[in-house]
Amino acid sequence: MAGLAAAALSVLALAAPGEARAENEDRSNDVQYVLNCAIEYAKSASADSSFLERQMALRDRFDLDHENIWLMAKLGDVSDIIPVEWIVDGLAECDRTFGFSPITELIDSRPGIPLTPSSPQIADFDCAVAYRLLAAIRHDVDQDQVQAQNAMQRAEYALRLHQTANPELDPGSLGPQVNGLARTRGEQIQQGQESGEALTNDINACEAKYGFAQAGGQ
Repeated sequence: MAGLAAAALSVLALAAPGEARAENEDRSNDVQYVLNCAIEYAKSASADSSFLERQMALRDRFDLDHENIWLMAKLGDVSDIIPVEWIVDGLAECDRTFGFSPITELIDSRPGIPLTPSSPQIADFDCAVAYRLLAAIRHDVDQDQVQAQNAMQRAEYALRLHQTANPELDPGSLGPQVNGLARTRGEQIQQGQESGEALTNDINACEAKYGFAQAGGQ
């Protein structure tokens, strides 16, 4: 009973609106917050497999105890008494804190299908940045020149679409902007400020958006 109470309190602390928290407070190194997020992802795994992937990512990244996560998830399931909007807000905060993308949103409040990572269509410019970073990784890290070239072609394709949709922009400045943002994002991933999963999710979203995944290539 004590375990259930403690788990319930931890869930409420995660899910309740956080007016008292500093707007830009970094909680990525708060051990209890990391554990709370892992538990919440575990509890939501039945709604969408992406939550299981996020729970496992936190478990591996912070060396959490797998059995303890699932035990606390089972004991602390008080979703029937917590507004689903609070649960979604808590998960969305975890997503942002640890760099998971897309961010969780409420899509259906019926029992059994309360929430899911949202799937908004990613912008062409963001795809250009993601592909440009992927090209650098394939070239410099993986030493795979073919895949690097494919990623670069995709980046150029996405950037052309962005330029076509925004003819007022200076074409000469777009390429350097993409390169600079890709470099910055790569540095953030290296420093642990963003997860590699976020980049993978963006690439997958871009592949789906342009039909590359279905077509098997550009």
